[in-house]
Amino acid sequence: MEVILKGEENDGVLVPPSNFSMVEYGIFRSGIPQPRNFAFLDSLNLRSIIYLCPEPYPDENLKFIRFRNIQLFQFGIEGKTEPSVSIPKGTIMEALKVLIDVKNHPVLIHCKRGKRAIISDFILSLSSSAPKTAQPSVATWWKATDKYYQLMNSRKLRRLILSLCNRIMDKDYSMGKLHARRQIELLAAKGRQENAINVVLTSADVAVNGFCSICGTHGFSKGKIIKGEAPQVCVHLGWQPATQCPAQCAWPFHQPMNRPKSPSLVAPNKEVGLDGMVINLARLLAGTATTNPFGNGYFTGPKEDALEAGSACPGMYGLGAYPGYAGELSVDPRSGASYNANVANRMKHLLSALFDPFTNSCSPLGTGR
Repeated sequence: MEVILKGEENDGVLVPPSNFSMVEYGIFRSGIPQPRNFAFLDSLNLRSIIYLCPEPYPDENLKFIRFRNIQLFQFGIEGKTEPSVSIPKGTIMEALKVLIDVKNHPVLIHCKRGKRAIISDFILSLSSSAPKTAQPSVATWWKATDKYYQLMNSRKLRRLILSLCNRIMDKDYSMGKLHARRQIELLAAKGRQENAINVVLTSADVAVNGFCSICGTHGFSKGKIIKGEAPQVCVHLGWQPATQCPAQCAWPFHQPMNRPKSPSLVAPNKEVGLDGMVINLARLLAGTATTNPFGNGYFTGPKEDALEAGSACPGMYGLGAYPGYAGELSVDPRSGASYNANVANRMKHLLSALFDPFTNSCSPLGTGR
């Protein structure tokens, strides 16, 4: 449950980090704070932060804690996703010493779960029915795909509801660090085989043939690697398009290639790579789940280079969009971030227009302002 406090000075809304909770007096835990959470952290009067990840602390967070004179303790503990993976006892003991020392209180302890939450919260929001979500919402955007089921005139299925299932980490790079389609299929085969879309997210140090030309792909496979007769549907995305192919895969948060230059937009969650990833994931899910999962569904153009519900409207995010201009969008007055979709936990996203099969036109979400 999200905690919202009213600020006394400017009557603003203070937003806590994801998974925020008080463990006991003077000790708090959460996902990694985002810039929109800094005002809330101010209200805690923190003396120290314990960061449980080996990756460098985000620059914006570093600037914030240095300005507030908050001490940072970092312990490089890898995420534990398998029972066989052990956590160094010595590192844990050192972290506990810092945690229980009252001289460091109030203290916030967190990992980087908040970054992954950008992706998982987006998926969970697609079929959300939360009544208090600001509009337009991610669920409103996804509801537009219902029109394709209406075209089928099927009484059995009126809409597709997505939920988040198992997450599998492949920390040992079982397929190496250079992937072709075959390796993506094998990785996807580790997941659920029926009534599922297995999304494969490759890390920034994994190269995938042809990735920068398409920023992600979807498809299906059926053969010896699949258990049973049902085809397996999968989606592939690179985990950090901002570092691999920013001009192709992170626009409009990065300067584009071979397009008119315009100022880059501020990413909704201040994460150019992950926010760009959401854009591509949304496009692929719309094409995979609703219009063309097996290559024989609804698409326009030649089959070899088909345009689907999400890919038929490239670069269109708001009204008046044209090449190099994303269109009229809402802008967060505090962060300056551009967005057009809301979720229940006050996170925001930028989603491209979907092709409307009834009007044969691209329909951006919302009206922009």
